[in-house]
Amino acid sequence: MRSWFLTTYYWMLAWCLICYIGLALPSHAEDSHLLSQKEIATLLPSVGRLSIDQGDGFCTASLVSEKIIVTAAHCLFDSATGQAFSAEKLRFQAGWRAGKAYFTTAIKRAVTHPDYQFEDIFFETRRIRNDIALLELKEAVPVGAAMPFKVDGFPALGAALALVSYQRGKSDGPHIQQNCGAAGDQIGMLVLACEVTFGSSGAPVFYKYPDGRFTMVSLISAKAQLNGQDVALGPALQPALTRMYARLYARP
Repeated sequence: MRSWFLTTYYWMLAWCLICYIGLALPSHAEDSHLLSQKEIATLLPSVGRLSIDQGDGFCTASLVSEKIIVTAAHCLFDSATGQAFSAEKLRFQAGWRAGKAYFTTAIKRAVTHPDYQFEDIFFETRRIRNDIALLELKEAVPVGAAMPFKVDGFPALGAALALVSYQRGKSDGPHIQQNCGAAGDQIGMLVLACEVTFGSSGAPVFYKYPDGRFTMVSLISAKAQLNGQDVALGPALQPALTRMYARLYARP
């Protein structure tokens, strides 16, 4: 089976590890305000599988408006050829669980970050910082079926974060991790003390404020090692999305 999921270690991410000198993984999250079971049930319909080539591959994607989802840009490329998939090969399966989805829709069009290059192998940090794609759904989310996520900036170092993803071997339902911590923010990348694997690409990373609000602060792009421990890496979403919305709607 071809693999269009999380790129394996990005040349062992040697470039990234150089950037992380001086960072330390949090021994515990400073903010214990994680998502409740009720909040998890509310957000799950807004996270789904991005099925690729009739299910031969998949990533994770999230609603950021009634007709727009966000995922990792590398999910839109065939890793064997480097060519982008046509929109006709993509399907969004919202709230996918046990072979069923809250709703399934085709993709009308998609754009990647304007500075993203799939084969930018000599500048891995740049590729991760720009690893963002917006996809317009052919059909809007049914009213009341799901709640689009608000996007915010990176939280403070040590903040408690939650991750929702569809992973290889666990793809029949979302995998939820609530013990992740923000290990650092390096040149537009979030370093996340959380375990990820194939299929996690594009998975939303959530932060919950003390007043109960929760926002999406990043998505999963890659994995690396920091001080001998696996970490996940994600781009900053908020500064990129305005440019990307304009680019998406400019396409026919």
